Amino acid sequence: MAIASCGNGQQATSKAVEFKPAQLKPSELKQQNFSVETQQPKVKPIAPKTVEVQPIQVKSIQVKPIQVKQIQFKPIKFRSVELNPIKIKEITFKGVQARENQDLTVIILPADILFDFDKDNIRPDAEAALRQIETVLAQRYPKNLIRIDGHTDAIADNAYNQNLSERRANSVKRWLVQQGNFESARMTTQGYGESVPVAANTKADGSDDPEGRQKNRRVEIVIQKSL
Repeated sequence: MAIASCGNGQQATSKAVEFKPAQLKPSELKQQNFSVETQQPKVKPIAPKTVEVQPIQVKSIQVKPIQVKQIQFKPIKFRSVELNPIKIKEITFKGVQARENQDLTVIILPADILFDFDKDNIRPDAEAALRQIETVLAQRYPKNLIRIDGHTDAIADNAYNQNLSERRANSVKRWLVQQGNFESARMTTQGYGESVPVAANTKADGSDDPEGRQKNRRVEIVIQKSL
């Protein structure tokens, strides 16, 4: 507020006038030929941020396979055909023989003790002979390699005799494993059929020789002396 002095000695006051700008609506401005530009605020687009997710790398665990070492048994071979008769005190069964050389011990069991004619099933009365074999193997050769050989006479054809000799060798091995509790892995079997006779199957005149054929029908327990 301003105060002024008048000529008559009175003081005059002047009141300040405050002017406010006219507030016009856009429609009223249009009537006054005013153009109103409404400016839209510029909004910057938000660019989506690409989030790179790195894959989780799982470290692969390599499990090495367990290698089971196979036990390789060398085949038993006769170094010499010479086998000398020996006496093994544990063997008393009639007809069972034993022979040896510097490499091998061979126990010979007549097939007629073990089997019926043309059969491969072990007879019940053969157990006494096999028990003696079991004792010899357990006490004298507990870790030696063993081959069980089957032999026949020549009364049938070669193929039949070969098959029969194999079946008989397997039957003896099966008995020793099941009844004698021997380790199967150290026993092998071999069938020879009629190919390795120890006597003639016929006489000189060509007639049958039953005694010779009986000697050829056999099972041999071949024991390798060296471990």
